[in-house]
Amino acid sequence: MGEDNVRRWPSSDVLMGAIGYGVVVATLYIMLFGNAFAFAGANDDAAYASGLASLAAILLCVVASLWGSDWLTRLGTRKLLWPSSCILMAAYGAAAWASSAGLASEALSLGLRLVSGAAVGLLMVVWSDYVANQTKATLSMSFVIAFATMGVGMVSVTFLDPFSERIALAAATLLSAVFYMTISQGIKPSRFVSRKESADTLHLNMRSSVSYAITGLVIGNAICLLSRTMPLSYALLTLGFGVLGSVVVSCVLIKLKRGSWLLLGPVERFTFPGLIALLLVAPYSSGAWGVVLAVLLLTMLFVRDLARIVNRALLATEFECQSCYLYARTALPFFIGIGGGFALGVIANAAVFPVAEVVCSIVMVVFLSVGITVMPYGADPLTMPLAQLPEAPSDENRIGQGLWRRACESVAREEGLTPRECDIFQILSHGRSANVIARELDISVYTVKSHMYNIYRKLDIETQQDLIDRVEDERMRIKREVEEPHVRL
Repeated sequence: MGEDNVRRWPSSDVLMGAIGYGVVVATLYIMLFGNAFAFAGANDDAAYASGLASLAAILLCVVASLWGSDWLTRLGTRKLLWPSSCILMAAYGAAAWASSAGLASEALSLGLRLVSGAAVGLLMVVWSDYVANQTKATLSMSFVIAFATMGVGMVSVTFLDPFSERIALAAATLLSAVFYMTISQGIKPSRFVSRKESADTLHLNMRSSVSYAITGLVIGNAICLLSRTMPLSYALLTLGFGVLGSVVVSCVLIKLKRGSWLLLGPVERFTFPGLIALLLVAPYSSGAWGVVLAVLLLTMLFVRDLARIVNRALLATEFECQSCYLYARTALPFFIGIGGGFALGVIANAAVFPVAEVVCSIVMVVFLSVGITVMPYGADPLTMPLAQLPEAPSDENRIGQGLWRRACESVAREEGLTPRECDIFQILSHGRSANVIARELDISVYTVKSHMYNIYRKLDIETQQDLIDRVEDERMRIKREVEEPHVRL
């Protein structure tokens, strides 16, 4: 991605969309790890059970969306906006009324969590259209703003009393619905693409799904273990600061690395050592130091989560696919991971032996290590999306084609690429993926990825877009050399 998508500030529509989307995601985490539906006198076991119930409802919605994505797309996902928003606001209102009237019970809390979990799951499906209709020019900063909104929301609710918190969450739900209605006018309907067509086009494999699931696993486990040493409200506060920390880190990386950090593969690699170190040290830390380590751990995890969402949106700009299918297909492993991590945390919290937390951290380290080993460079479209071809060469301009080919040959010669690497380099410069190159050259996709790794290493670059930019710079240099004699004449 070029410089424009980093420096250009989002328009008012994109800004409203980012805030609205951030509110919905914040609501999801508050529901899972907060106490919005917990009544006075409820114990931790009831809170854990209610959190798992909310997650089960969300998972059912995601699975149903994946299975019925064709029907939902034909119906129009935006038609679910007001029904799901009204159900969620009614759940908050019922919780506030029951608490003030003294009618609160664990059964009511569980029922409200199930209903609200289903409503939030449907809202996430509705907002999938917004995520899929981002432009490359604004998507990075849009999701940074969404995560900033999400972090501020989670931090803010922890300072409210239960009644005010429920009223604030109901108002935030209404605000996000209004924002969506405002921006939805700019979301143009596209050609209907079936779930099967989307699956065939995207060619998503299990590698990125494993990565998504492991990130969710560690997030769910970290929050559950945090609640062992502090009330759920303070655990949510720590989670909010972790999200805000990921926003700061992301902004710094965007400034330093432009858009190349957004690829899921590089993000996996540079966060891996820090996550391992923090997971191994965290069980032995307590007090203020333990909270600081927890915030750092969550910061790294949410940098990965931000890259996950950005890559999903970027994938939607590169391929003609169904937004509902793309959302459900990529969100399902993440929510399954959160559920697994939360369940492991509950087991560790219930264990009587003192090393349970240490064992749990070691399990997380093992999962992260497995994840990093099954995700080689460019193993999945989500880890290395296709890059847009610059405007330079066109099919009707033979001179432009010749300059582009000369530029590729010049760069390849300068960097000492082998003949096979030269072949792959030229196809890469036209924005093709590893799977496409493998089909064109009739070789294994893993062989292609191995050559791609060597090419990137020799050129000292990180992404396919960096490669295209390098060729474009060389093309412009050759063009100036060709034109200068005519200018002097």
